[in-house]
Amino acid sequence: MFWMLAVAAGILLAVAVLAAVPALTASRRPVADALRSAPT
Repeated sequence: MFWMLAVAAGILLAVAVLAAVPALTASRRPVADALRSAPT
């Protein structure tokens, strides 16, 4: 039973990491470049 909780926690952690990586890499771009490349 405990292993099911561990698997669920691991999946949630993996999803959080996979969602955070693109956000962190995008936040390193200068604001001017990000705004210039945004669709209008």
